[in-house]
Amino acid sequence: GLTTADYSVRAENKDGVKSNSVLFKVTPQLVEERPVIRSIEPVSGPVGTYVTIRGDKFGSALGQVLFRQPPTGGGVDFTGDQPICADQYWSDTQIIIKVPARDQAGNTVTAGNVSVRVRKSGLAATPESQSLTFEVTLGAPPPGLCAITPVSGPVGTLVTLRGEGFTSAAQLQWSGAVSSPSFRSSN
Repeated sequence: GLTTADYSVRAENKDGVKSNSVLFKVTPQLVEERPVIRSIEPVSGPVGTYVTIRGDKFGSALGQVLFRQPPTGGGVDFTGDQPICADQYWSDTQIIIKVPARDQAGNTVTAGNVSVRVRKSGLAATPESQSLTFEVTLGAPPPGLCAITPVSGPVGTLVTLRGEGFTSAAQLQWSGAVSSPSFRSSN
């Protein structure tokens, strides 16, 4: 078999006449890197809760977030629901997903621990991340953010937040510092 190297490639017709040669480089086969989850925030919440998953190597193409209930053994995988801003929720280092209500067969997610894993876009054999535990609780989901525009700017920059469950009595927290926003709803 061929090994990693440069090869001179020629064609030959039925009379044995050879063509000119062109180079072809055989490169090492790329190994798909496993995604790594660094944190899940929050670590618990009811169905419909927006969950931020931070880590590395999620890929820029849309993959899957899998919730498994029960978290060990022969559990059932539930694919996370897309947030309201589905066009902005997946990047190589951050995913924002909603805790799903049902699996593809229609089974309801129940309260209790689930394992959360990330699968990159690609074939079914694409490596999955390690799993972290999320606790599904009872009740209504809290407000959920899925995008901020712009993503940077000086103090006083007008920002637009996208998500669900905001109320006019809400506050914004900037790494703990509180501000009072003005609201304009598109709903």
